[in-house]
Amino acid sequence: MAAERQQHELVQGIRRDHVERYLFATRFVKAGDSVLDVACGCGYGSFLLANIAERVTGVDKCDKAVAFALHYYRPEAIKKRIDFVCGDACDNVGESFDVCVSFETIEHLDDAEAFMQSVRKRLKPTGYFVLSHPHRDPPGNPFHKRIFHNGEMKHLLMDRGFSIYKHFAQDATGIHEYDSTKNFIYDIWVAVKYGDVPDATPKR
Repeated sequence: MAAERQQHELVQGIRRDHVERYLFATRFVKAGDSVLDVACGCGYGSFLLANIAERVTGVDKCDKAVAFALHYYRPEAIKKRIDFVCGDACDNVGESFDVCVSFETIEHLDDAEAFMQSVRKRLKPTGYFVLSHPHRDPPGNPFHKRIFHNGEMKHLLMDRGFSIYKHFAQDATGIHEYDSTKNFIYDIWVAVKYGDVPDATPKR
């Protein structure tokens, strides 16, 4: 997974599609929210989220990535609102969140179901879960343990107690509402706990 990680001391040095996903996620974050960024990598996404949220916790299992994030993406101006910790995607960080974000994580995990359960436990009753995964995978990718095809992610989310808020797709032109007739690169899902209704319409 480290070989696929985007790392640069400036957001401008990160690949555009990666930055786009985090900017997209800010639609579901409002002032006062607490946000969990699972597999935060070098921290640029947590930094973007912290420009809106009251509190952001970035978690990554790579101690070098966490050290990089603490050095470059925890500036004095927002230092009290952002933190980075070393941990596994399924670890319980001991608090609940309004939003959980996890981009290009689940395809790397041995147990996607346990990850879903962990996220659900961390979300507040009206919390959003925003995640992405590759729609298709190049043959022979050694870092991906599972690719989700033809609605498999939808069923996994619903089986683990989530309700689908909306399904999006990302291609070379940006992020759009999902259209099965179009070719795209990544699936992006926005979900809430089963039966819960988000307390605010996301920003557009």
